[in-house]
Amino acid sequence: MVVEPVSAVPAITISQLYERVNRVITREFKEPLWVTGEIRNAHSSQSGHFYMDLADPHQENAVIKVVCWRSIWLPMERYLRSIGIEISEGMVVNVFADLKVYPGKGAIQLYLKEIDVEALLGRIAAHRAKLIHQLTREGLIDRNKQLPVPLVPLRIGLVASPGTEGYKDFVRQLFASGFSFHITLRPSEVQGKNAPTSLELAIKELAAQPLDLLVLVRGGGSKADLSSFDEEPVARAIATSPLPVWVGIGHTGDSSVADRVANKSLATPTECGRELVQLVSKYFDYVAHTGERIGQLITKELAAIDTTVDRARDDVARLVRLRLRLAEKELIDLSKKLSESSIKIPDIERGLLIRTSEKIVRTAHSSCQNVTSYLQERAERVARNSQRIINSSAQELDHFRQLLSAYDYQRQLERGYTVTLDSRGGILREASKLKRGERIVTRFARGSTTSSVEEVSETAIAITPTGYRLPSDSPDTQ
Repeated sequence: MVVEPVSAVPAITISQLYERVNRVITREFKEPLWVTGEIRNAHSSQSGHFYMDLADPHQENAVIKVVCWRSIWLPMERYLRSIGIEISEGMVVNVFADLKVYPGKGAIQLYLKEIDVEALLGRIAAHRAKLIHQLTREGLIDRNKQLPVPLVPLRIGLVASPGTEGYKDFVRQLFASGFSFHITLRPSEVQGKNAPTSLELAIKELAAQPLDLLVLVRGGGSKADLSSFDEEPVARAIATSPLPVWVGIGHTGDSSVADRVANKSLATPTECGRELVQLVSKYFDYVAHTGERIGQLITKELAAIDTTVDRARDDVARLVRLRLRLAEKELIDLSKKLSESSIKIPDIERGLLIRTSEKIVRTAHSSCQNVTSYLQERAERVARNSQRIINSSAQELDHFRQLLSAYDYQRQLERGYTVTLDSRGGILREASKLKRGERIVTRFARGSTTSSVEEVSETAIAITPTGYRLPSDSPDTQ
């Protein structure tokens, strides 16, 4: 059926229709207006313009498209990131925009001019405060802080993004220390929407391994870049870790929730590495000082024992000599009296008297020798006991030294061994993990080389006194 147009009401073009609609909208909305909604489908175009849908959280079908031109969006985005705000889907925002009709799609659109920053900051701060309150109420805010850190934490689990400055700064401190740190790296994203989940999984995976300490590091960045460390999955993973967790995040503003729940928080990855080295160095110095102090005390005690034994021996010797002189004098006086006496003593009695006096002299000499032998035996016993104490202390000191040098890979390098690292700085233990063309680094006792993998073989090589051979080779094969 065809309807003839009424001549009194002529038809208008589509352009004219949009002009009339725009005039109506402009008359109704003369000034830009504030609109509240939930962000959906947010994205930037290659040209730099920003697009998103703004939905009514209470009305599923109430959605309007929002456009922000490049000249407004780029400086606005830089400012938002500098104060820790990153526009993402699900956020509820207040936008200040013009309402117009876009003829190209036949839709009413908002043309963004401003965003209510104070409202966004308030929501972010409220979310952060709510999370801290929840963790405190559950007893998790200080849980990891109560875990003891080993005296010599050499086995380190590292959560970081390989190749970043934060990763390099931390590892550089440990390698330069000379101590035998063993690092188990778990790569993770440290910013972006996937970072919280990635960090959570990395922390949980390392916490299940036999390590001494977990370390989470990230270099500097804007507040928006560091927002992942205020997320609940990361905070809970740190708080509930069975191993102490140190955090070294490069920031100058307020500490993150991850800093609040960690066993220890350092301002940068470099400071985190330096603090760890100082902890091991402090224990090493303590062991060395204790061993030196034990040696000094033993030497002093032995000197005092020697002095006491020498003094006692001298005293006994003087006493014995005095008693001998007195006994000898008494015998001489008795002999004179007998000689001068007019009483004639029978020869047999005179002989008995002489033998008795000789026996007294021999007994005195024997007593002196017994006392001297007893003192000498005691002195030797003291010396043996002292030497045993010295040997025991020396063995204990050697044990401490061996404990610190047990992981010293530098000694192994000096013996001719090498350490091969992959492109991310991890230690290679299996050839199957390499791919053709991948670059590897070989560390020697002095220096290192970079190589490119040309062929990968999983066949083991047996080392023999005259060289090496494959396990399939016969010993008689030339």
